[in-house]
Amino acid sequence: MNTNKFDISVVVITFNDVRNIGECLESIIAQDYQHDFEILVIDGVSTDGTIEEIKRYVKKYKRIRLIIKKSSITEARNIGIRKAKHDFVAFTDSDCVVPKNWLKNLVNGYINLKKADNKVAGVGGANVPPKNKNDFTYAIGIAFDSFIGSLGSIQARRFDRNKIAFSISCTNSMYEKSALKKAGLFSEDLGNQGEDWDMGLKMRDKGFILYGLKDSYVIHKMRTTPIKFWKNMVFYGDGRMRLIRKHGYKSPLKYYLPLIFLTSMILPIIYMFAPATPLFLAPLLYFPLIFVYSLYSCIKKGGIRYTMHAFLVFLMLHFGYSVGEIKGLRWVLNDK
Repeated sequence: MNTNKFDISVVVITFNDVRNIGECLESIIAQDYQHDFEILVIDGVSTDGTIEEIKRYVKKYKRIRLIIKKSSITEARNIGIRKAKHDFVAFTDSDCVVPKNWLKNLVNGYINLKKADNKVAGVGGANVPPKNKNDFTYAIGIAFDSFIGSLGSIQARRFDRNKIAFSISCTNSMYEKSALKKAGLFSEDLGNQGEDWDMGLKMRDKGFILYGLKDSYVIHKMRTTPIKFWKNMVFYGDGRMRLIRKHGYKSPLKYYLPLIFLTSMILPIIYMFAPATPLFLAPLLYFPLIFVYSLYSCIKKGGIRYTMHAFLVFLMLHFGYSVGEIKGLRWVLNDK
């Protein structure tokens, strides 16, 4: 690998996203980057005009290549890796908009970290919601940019320093292509769930290190309504249990917390029908404490009017993820 030349293959995954793909491609094309980069768009056979929109960009920009193939997210990412012509592969999705210095920050961060530790094989950063979408979406950003909302994940919040990451989000990441291949590429048996976390574990098993960068972020057009956000959290929780089944004891303890949380919420219900120790009511303190934390977070961010929205986001995040993990127990119980 020629470390003096950092040409990059940017892989963009899309399916039926004609509303967003244009803005995504425009933001990548506009990169302030001194080396060469190509853009590989992997489309899962869209039917809403997405393919036609991409083809207009392909005609205009030689650096864009379109690959159309019915595939899951993990399969599409692997197609991008196999077709990539450069030694570095960056990932983002069609519902993301990257800042002008996105590739520059990823590469600069990688270079500095690689000098200190040759085991570094990938870097990434946060994905944050657009601030001007609506109040609920803005509140998602407030909630995620907190420990209770992110549990320390670089994928959900921006940090004040670079730090080793268990995994990096495929909405905002760059890997050494050779390391991805040594790790066996993304696990296609996972379909559309948890491929970034799974890759992080596979990288660690191969002796590689991943880093989250403090100055790297992308704008991610997250679920903009409570119903869509709830469904997304349930989906994530379900996927987490799928990963726990696959990797077992290697899973960090914090990934079991949603199951403990939801189980504890059963205690007040038991107390209603069979009063015992008042300690069974203790889990109800969660609600006032989360409300106070929501208020604090909003004041800190200069937006006290978002308090109720943030409170709702925290509730949906914690309960949705927990319900998802309960749903995901089928992966463990059925061993499929």
